[in-house]
Amino acid sequence: MRKSVFVLGLFFVFSFARSQSVLPLLEPGKVWSIASFMPHGGGATTSYYKFEGDTLVNGHHYFKTYVCNFDSTLSNWKIDTWYGLLREDPAGRVYTPEADSEFLIYDFSLLPGDSIFTGFQICSNDCYAYVNYVDSVMVSGTYRKRIVFSSVLNIRPWIEGIGSLSHVLDPFNRQS
Repeated sequence: MRKSVFVLGLFFVFSFARSQSVLPLLEPGKVWSIASFMPHGGGATTSYYKFEGDTLVNGHHYFKTYVCNFDSTLSNWKIDTWYGLLREDPAGRVYTPEADSEFLIYDFSLLPGDSIFTGFQICSNDCYAYVNYVDSVMVSGTYRKRIVFSSVLNIRPWIEGIGSLSHVLDPFNRQS
C-alpha cells in the first residue's frame, strides 16, 4: 500500500510539473523600459518597447515591435525597424525572421549543459552560450525560471516572461 501511494504521489508531482506553462515573454500590454547610460557624464536615456499587432511571414504570426524613445508619457510609439518582428512558440522559444529561416532569440526550455547559438562568430567559428544552471526567482509574487549562462560573452541571465537582464530584444548583447 505504501509503495502504491508513493508511486501515485510521484505521478501527481510529475503531472503537475509537466502541466506548468511557460510564462510568455511576448504579450500585448507589457512594456519594457531600457535605460542607457552615456560614458563620462553624458547622461542617460530611456527607451520603451512593446509587442503588438499581427504580421504573417512564412506561415507564422509575428508581433510587431514598437519603440518609444525619450517620452515617459508613452504617447509616441513607432514601429521599431531595427528589431522588427518576433514570435513565441508554446515552449517559450522566441524567433525573429531572417531571409528564408528564423533566428532563435530565446529558448526557455534550455537546461544545464544545453547551448544556444548567439549569432556571433569569432575567427570564423560560431559562438554558443552554455547554460550553467537553471533556478527560479520571485518576481511580483510569482516564481519565474531563471537561466544563467557561462560564456566568454558575459551574457546576462534570462528570466521567464521578462527576458534578458541586459536588454529584452538583445539577449546576447549583439548590438553592444
